[in-house]
Amino acid sequence: MGLFKQNNSTVNGTFLTETGDYRYLEGNTINDSLYLSCFDGSHAFLFKAKLKNDSLIGTFNSGSHWESKWNGVLNNSFKLQSPEKLTYLINDTPISFSFPNLKKDTVSFPNENYKNKVVILQIMGTWCPNCLDETILFKEIYEKYHSQGLEIISICYETGQTLDDYIVNAKRLKDKLEIEYPFLIGGSAQKKDASLDFPMLNNIMSFPTTIIIGRNGEIKQIHTGFNGPGTGEYYTAYKKRLNILIQSLLNIH
Repeated sequence: MGLFKQNNSTVNGTFLTETGDYRYLEGNTINDSLYLSCFDGSHAFLFKAKLKNDSLIGTFNSGSHWESKWNGVLNNSFKLQSPEKLTYLINDTPISFSFPNLKKDTVSFPNENYKNKVVILQIMGTWCPNCLDETILFKEIYEKYHSQGLEIISICYETGQTLDDYIVNAKRLKDKLEIEYPFLIGGSAQKKDASLDFPMLNNIMSFPTTIIIGRNGEIKQIHTGFNGPGTGEYYTAYKKRLNILIQSLLNIH
């Protein structure tokens, strides 16, 4: 779903999908053509399209290695599927895992440190723009609610060839954002690997995927993808819902 504003020939906004957004896009219209682009430090996106009757028909390039066709039509009633319904429990097996931390020590969950705590499990990759936006929000959430019983664990699926490569990448982001909660290493940046690590779920279809667990150990929400600040009111609404959920699980009035 395209969320755009146009001022004369200048266009800005983003594309919202069921697994995240394309962050801040900006560009121009020239006669019957539309050009939108962004560069976030690692991803370069370029959308081009021509207006034909009531449709936009064009191409999407990600860097120099990927191109695909896209088209769009005006549909004011269109809605995406809820991100809270895409990934779900397929059996009654509780969430459990063991992964190395950034010092290569094995950390298992659940454990006594997280007993009677509200826990957010973030399945992510530091190479992922939507994960970066979510991590910035989670830092804010952690600093706000940690003293009242909130814990966050990020499980990183990284680019590279070895565990040392994965650790370097994860540590870079953790240090840059001054994150205080733990980063664990899940493995390589493959959704299929993450799905194997969490067999109690139907599928990990997106980085990030977030699991929120109540004090009693029950899963309260599984959220696929992340709609960041580039989505405007969608981001604001999600942030508000997340705060309300955390407050209710922590019994904050």
